[in-house]
Amino acid sequence: PTHCISSAASDVYKRQGGDGTWNHGAGGNGGNGGNGGAGGSSGDGGSGGAIYNAGTLEVSSSTLADNRAGDGGTGGAGGIGRPAGRYGTGNAGNGQFGQDGDGGRGGNGGPGANGGNAGSGGDGAAGGHGGALANGGTLAVSSSTFVGDQPGSRGSAGPGGSGGLPGGGGGAPGGSGTTGTDGVSGAGASVFAGGAGSARVAGSILSGASFGGECAGPVVDAGYNISDDASCNLIATGSIGSSATLNGSMGVLADNGGPTLTFLPMPGS
Repeated sequence: PTHCISSAASDVYKRQGGDGTWNHGAGGNGGNGGNGGAGGSSGDGGSGGAIYNAGTLEVSSSTLADNRAGDGGTGGAGGIGRPAGRYGTGNAGNGQFGQDGDGGRGGNGGPGANGGNAGSGGDGAAGGHGGALANGGTLAVSSSTFVGDQPGSRGSAGPGGSGGLPGGGGGAPGGSGTTGTDGVSGAGASVFAGGAGSARVAGSILSGASFGGECAGPVVDAGYNISDDASCNLIATGSIGSSATLNGSMGVLADNGGPTLTFLPMPGS
């Protein structure tokens, strides 16, 4: 005989499958942001605003005015930390259908990660030495005038970079970079003696330094020099070194009849 299954019986059979279990798998975490690189250090200022001597040099009956050694360079800025990856998004689940049951859904995305740390700023460089003369050889100066010369200024430190932004869902921002270190200013506005060289000064006027002193290094006082500060250590016969020496005792730098501009002593000085 022919057997038939009624529509009502078929519905009962299908409902026996029941609903499948929903699986909640976790989504992956976002990746950390990359760290910023450190800023580069800069170059030192050049020495010897007017003359750099590495051999044998004699300077006589000359005026060296308003020269300046090179300034130190500014340190580079630190790199910026990169943003973190955002939190992940769960994919649809791959659960098996249990007759009429539903497949499990995809898991929630994992928490966002941390932003990258920033790089430190680069260090500033040193200013150059010897606003007028920098010596690394054998130097002899006589009957000359130095006025208004300056060594190089120090380079400024580079700033640290900014930390990277965090990912969503609880990530932390990256740390800021530290500022670099300032450079140091140059020395010896009029004469700088460095290394194994020798420098002798005789019968000369050294004045007008705003910083760094008129002399720096082993400058030999050969007599009859005048300086407006004590940096040249003037102790030989006829030499005077003090800030009060030139104040009011000399006129302005001018053409007083010689081959170069000079200071004319004031009456009663």
